[in-house]
Amino acid sequence: MTRSGLGLRRGPRALGLTLVAFAVVATPASAVTVVVGNRDLSGVVLGHTCRAECTFAQSALPEPQTLLATPTDGTITTWLVRGTTGGSGGSLALRVLRPAGGGQFTGAGTSAVAVNFDGATPNTANLPVAAGDQIGLEILEEAAVYARDSVTGASFDLWAGGLADAVTSAPSTDSYPAEAAYDYNATVQLTPPSVSSVNGVTLGSRTVTISGAHLAGATSVAFDGAAAASFTVNSDTQISATAPSGASGIVDVTVTTPAGVSQTSSADQYTLPTPPMSAGPLGPLGPTGPLGPSNALSITGVRVGRAGTLTVTGQNGSAGTDSATATATVRSSFAARTATHNSTARARRVGYGKGATSTSGAGTFTLTIKPTRAVRRVLAERKKLIVSIAVTFTPTGGAPNTRTTTVPVKLRPKQSRKR
Repeated sequence: MTRSGLGLRRGPRALGLTLVAFAVVATPASAVTVVVGNRDLSGVVLGHTCRAECTFAQSALPEPQTLLATPTDGTITTWLVRGTTGGSGGSLALRVLRPAGGGQFTGAGTSAVAVNFDGATPNTANLPVAAGDQIGLEILEEAAVYARDSVTGASFDLWAGGLADAVTSAPSTDSYPAEAAYDYNATVQLTPPSVSSVNGVTLGSRTVTISGAHLAGATSVAFDGAAAASFTVNSDTQISATAPSGASGIVDVTVTTPAGVSQTSSADQYTLPTPPMSAGPLGPLGPTGPLGPSNALSITGVRVGRAGTLTVTGQNGSAGTDSATATATVRSSFAARTATHNSTARARRVGYGKGATSTSGAGTFTLTIKPTRAVRRVLAERKKLIVSIAVTFTPTGGAPNTRTTTVPVKLRPKQSRKR
């Protein structure tokens, strides 16, 4: 049976091409690879195109473990095809098809023409792919690909005349042979995600914007290993996520995709505020009765000034006084170092500075903590300090309440003036 666009004809059993399927393999270098396409290469029907140039791609193949689109970014390293050139002038090449919306696709890369057609010997390639990309075949002249027909639910898209790279178009409206599974596939080495920065939506926010690379296809986001309360993949370079309840202080924010987990570094660290608490033991429902003083307290943010001055903001309950103290240690790649003027490696904690203020009623507070002279000397040496901050609020006639958080402190180098 032949058609104006793409036809099938019976032929001898031949070698085949496997469409990339959902088979995940870990290489010795710990890279993750997947196969996209038809896993069964036992086709006995020979399909050929319109005797000129065509691009076609398997659009549906409801068989177990079959994957027709790349789950995340990666690179096609090899591909298989089972077919024939059909004589002089015929050729087969692999083409990347990128969804462009509205049923359209854009040609996003083409391999060299195949030199192996037995479905077992790989053809090499180096084609980058993005999450959601599909693969098709570019067929010239009388070249043909073997296929299995009568595969329930199988279908494919056809571009009569071909779909060139950088061209966007919907498939042709020709009639296609129904329910055929074509013998071709590609092996994709997936690219792991990376995180370059984590920023709160607002100061002290528990909802963050994660920036990085290869984030599309993310399956989870974690704050120091604890799963995010929710997350949304905005693009291949950005994710919005909300931290789980209970997490606080400096945390590493990691992203997991089918390619693996992002490596931790200082770039993925974020300081989560201590979750707010409602009322203390002597609050509205305490022994003093419903109208008693509230010692509710929360730290909403910490800003690091140019000279190492810390500005702590938060919310408090009833009228009273609050004060803050802080201690600091130095995190080094070789050893924990004390924040003294000579940065000796004695294992002890030293004072960073103190701040105090008073409030006239319930609402917000601001504490300014200035570093000691010894700490300023260490900061001047471009050392990074991990500062623990404790804020204590004592309402008039009530019990004190203390909340803590941590923040990294490192001064930016001064820019030299050009003469």
